[in-house]
Amino acid sequence: EVEDLEPILRDAGSPRRPVLVGHDPDFSELLGALVGARLSMKKAALARVDLGSGVRDGDGQLRWLLPPDLLPRTE
Repeated sequence: EVEDLEPILRDAGSPRRPVLVGHDPDFSELLGALVGARLSMKKAALARVDLGSGVRDGDGQLRWLLPPDLLPRTE
């Protein structure tokens, strides 16, 4: 949940550009709550969300959402 994110970031030293990693369905729900839209994160997808001064429902701005088939494969 969005309200759970702020204490996690605070405990991490309030990083300016945190990277969050998670699993579905929780991660898609968190992303959707941050930007105020229904979104689906496929396995290995990447998203960038810019936040304002705090972490609140619908205050985030989705900058990009990259599905895994657009990312280069390494083997």
